[in-house]
Amino acid sequence: MEINDFVFREEHDIYQAVIAGIKIVINKRQMSDDTLSLASKVLAEYPRKADEIAKYIANDDGIMTIYGKFSVNEMRKKLREPEILIIDKFGGKLTYLNHELDDFHIIDIEFSDVLEEFFDLNIDG
Repeated sequence: MEINDFVFREEHDIYQAVIAGIKIVINKRQMSDDTLSLASKVLAEYPRKADEIAKYIANDDGIMTIYGKFSVNEMRKKLREPEILIIDKFGGKLTYLNHELDDFHIIDIEFSDVLEEFFDLNIDG
């Protein structure tokens, strides 16, 4: 992945690209070789981590309170593809805007490294 793969969105001060159906966003101030490298690694690793991510989300108390209990497979199907925000060279955020749990909430989870740890799940909307 290279900076040339991204389009600069001046109104939001971000670079964004859609690669393999997944939107990747990097803030202008954070754009560097390190963040591009992390973005490439996260994009490559996401399919292998999708079940772990779905399990993390499905087991969240807030998710279970709002939506009920789902198996990992059911949650994975309902989440669909995320938007990946690279925050810095140490991690970022997965944002599920088009999930099939409802039509008005956004689900965010932060991650460290190359999807090594997940934390700070938020349900906005």
